[in-house]
Amino acid sequence: RMLPQLEEHETEAGKERNVAWKRPVRASEDEGGAQVISYEGGEWAAADEDGAWVEIDLGAPCSVNKLKIHWWGTSYSNDYDILAEIDGKYVKVKSREDELREDESYNAWGVLEGWEGLTTKAKLEMRNGSV
Repeated sequence: RMLPQLEEHETEAGKERNVAWKRPVRASEDEGGAQVISYEGGEWAAADEDGAWVEIDLGAPCSVNKLKIHWWGTSYSNDYDILAEIDGKYVKVKSREDELREDESYNAWGVLEGWEGLTTKAKLEMRNGSV
């Protein structure tokens, strides 16, 4: 099943830029994990979506003002957390309840507002796979 493509954005001189673009990725299952942010339309799949996770190393501390998840068809998680590595420790910064959908299309984007603290890594941890 297809799972999210992540985009994170940092405001720089009034313009947004994707700070996750082509950064190193680790995943609970390496089924295309590196493709999550490596090219337009990247995707990642996990055989067991319960407990699946994907982590992006941003390379340097960043202010994240938005995180977007591109859910694929009916493959999405209705229970997940977003963890951010801030000052060397992972903290929960967002969860599924914080997600807004850009639209109700088949391949909709989930959008989460940013959080406080300079983030060096972002991790999506899913507890409940496709619905």
